[in-house]
Amino acid sequence: MKAELLGGECCVVRGREAISTLHDGRECFGTVKLGERGVDDASVFGEAFPEGSPAREYRVELRLMVEEEIYLATRNRIEVLGLDREAHWASALRRVENFDSKYQVYDHMRSKGYVVKNGIQFGVEYLLYRGSPDDFHAEYCCLVKIGDLSWKRVKTIARLAQDVRKRLVICEVHRGKVFEMIVDDSFQRPPDVIASAKRKFRNQSIAETARKRPKITISSS
Repeated sequence: MKAELLGGECCVVRGREAISTLHDGRECFGTVKLGERGVDDASVFGEAFPEGSPAREYRVELRLMVEEEIYLATRNRIEVLGLDREAHWASALRRVENFDSKYQVYDHMRSKGYVVKNGIQFGVEYLLYRGSPDDFHAEYCCLVKIGDLSWKRVKTIARLAQDVRKRLVICEVHRGKVFEMIVDDSFQRPPDVIASAKRKFRNQSIAETARKRPKITISSS
């Protein structure tokens, strides 16, 4: 299945069959958009845009998140024209800050059965759905912890998530593994643990096994 990187930034897939395969059903990759002007002889919008509608003057395309295009390419489900695997990965690192860690979290959540979408409107990396966003509300806001993470930011995002009936899950990548901590609005400010008034909070991440795992640390600032 062919994909194209437009302007070195946005990866798109065209054609009714290809778009339907990736976007419809359980996996729900990408976002269907109207692209360039031109005759689209197999509109995925069907009856939504009847004959004579101005929308039919545009081609239909599926626009992929960077994480989605890498996920699909590494599984040989799409081939990005003009880029081999190494060049494609280098392109992703250039386009998305801290992409390595973010992609590991994306892949981890996909492996758990979630549909993973962009969460920028809630101040997080991802929104996690149990099915198509057309049929389900997101269950979780997923924040990827990179570097210091303040209590104030966590509290703010947790409150926002709760207001829209979602839960906040903080993910951190450590030695190639993803660790999770679920936080709600009752999350308390970390206590003083050092006489100099430096505050640090350590909370054991949710473990999928009984083996001890690293802790996600949140500062009190």
